[in-house]
Amino acid sequence: MITCGHAYPRILSEENEACIFEWSPKTPLRAEELESCCSSETKKIQSPHSLRDPSPAQHGQHTTHQLTSQPRCLSPNRPLTSSPATPTATRSAGHRPHPATKKKSQLKRHRRESSSDENSETERDSDSDDGRGTEDEDEEDDVIQKLEADAIIPTLNNYNTVGEDWTDAYIDKLLATRKTRSNNRPSQEIVSEALALQSIFHRSLKILSLAGHVSYPTLKAALFMGPSQRPITSYDEYRTYSKKTTQDLSMPPRNTSRGFVPRNKAIGRSWTGLQPLQKAVFHPPLFKRLALNVLQPQEIQSSSVINIQPNEDPHNPSDLTPYLSDFKELVNMKKVEKHFERGCLAERQSLQTEKKGRVEVGKLVKQLHTFHSQYDIEFHLLVASFHPKTKLAKALWMEEYTSCARWADLVKSEHHLLENFAKESTQCPRDVFKVPSKKPQPTTTQIKQQTVLRQQLTTNLNKLVEAQLPYTPRQGIDIHPKGPNSDAQLEQKKFLQDIQLKVARTPDCKVTDAMLAKGAAPGNMTMAHVRLWLEEIEAKRYTVILKNGD
Repeated sequence: MITCGHAYPRILSEENEACIFEWSPKTPLRAEELESCCSSETKKIQSPHSLRDPSPAQHGQHTTHQLTSQPRCLSPNRPLTSSPATPTATRSAGHRPHPATKKKSQLKRHRRESSSDENSETERDSDSDDGRGTEDEDEEDDVIQKLEADAIIPTLNNYNTVGEDWTDAYIDKLLATRKTRSNNRPSQEIVSEALALQSIFHRSLKILSLAGHVSYPTLKAALFMGPSQRPITSYDEYRTYSKKTTQDLSMPPRNTSRGFVPRNKAIGRSWTGLQPLQKAVFHPPLFKRLALNVLQPQEIQSSSVINIQPNEDPHNPSDLTPYLSDFKELVNMKKVEKHFERGCLAERQSLQTEKKGRVEVGKLVKQLHTFHSQYDIEFHLLVASFHPKTKLAKALWMEEYTSCARWADLVKSEHHLLENFAKESTQCPRDVFKVPSKKPQPTTTQIKQQTVLRQQLTTNLNKLVEAQLPYTPRQGIDIHPKGPNSDAQLEQKKFLQDIQLKVARTPDCKVTDAMLAKGAAPGNMTMAHVRLWLEEIEAKRYTVILKNGD
């Protein structure tokens, strides 16, 4: 704002080379003051209401205006309109109106400043000022309505500039009250622009990681970017729990793209066809309250009319009775009950959410260890989560963190504290904890003995075959079969010079057909059978002979 003496001017219109002001002096301006303000020498000023040039060359630069030697000074009682020669509707190329919210706040601030001087006037003057204040309020509304009517529409050419000046509240209001229908799918130009913004965003993150002396993955992990960060909407609840989406419309087969487009269109049409009261059922806070009342019935006040208190949220009323019938008719209660038992009702379940929770637990554990080292405070933390359809390694995730190793060994061996906590807190099925009975692991000495016995059996079997061959076989090759049905495999095998062999067992041989069916390979027989086979070979009750000989 430009201040001259005790006068408070107000900009009415702006053109390339001139500005028109309204002066509201409470004391007459002296000649020298007026001459200093309106001298023939031009003075460049930067208007607080300067508009941005949407062209790329002038982006981010404020427009400067010059005062001419003889600006037109209007009377204090003149209405807030421009002269016919310089209408306010006329704007030079590159000028852009501000949102109504900003103009309104500036007009109110000017009125407060003007009213501070009015308190020093006489009672007669204050009465006349009251009438002028009413006119100012009407003029305010007219200006705001005109600005709203002339509001610029964001396009691909100016959306970046518009977004810098508009507030989030104003943008949300425009999105909620826009009269044009929204498209279900963005155009290729919009997608390309969004991808360009995404690349700029990631590049900025990398620069921030350099400035903050952190790695790029660490900075990305701190943001937890992904769909899980978007708030849950009524349409999300409808797609998750409605009978239309979970029962009537089946999901297409996996790894196929056919069927998703017709299904998505059918879901969108069904959602659009719902009545406002039916859509209100899926509002996330109200949906959760309705589900709890159906699953855990309590005393609900009966009412046939929706009574909303003055300070009550219309999307989350206190009286639930009018919504219960639509809730039971539209919602798949089996899925609601299942999610309620798991403790994830009306909450987003995704791989990103699971990872985020585990990372947050890790941060908490670091703080607990810090408390332990600084203040000698002992802790034992149990955490568990159960997601049957998870894409991670395990559906049940449970961990324990403690500052006392002796306590951890105690609860693992006697109380099984972590397992019991996971069972009761996550309400997961009991069969998740069924661990197959483990056989006692052999000691190192037993393993060495087993290895020696199996190698000895392999050597003795090869010697039996080698004794019947007229040549020395190549070393390092098992010439006696060790797989299942080793006797039949030996008969079918042909050696050099068309020699064929077979197994010969005496009537009192203890090597049974079942042992031959299993074979002598490691893991096919017990150690007792291995020892028995070695004894029969040494006693020559198990031998190898020529197939055509005695």
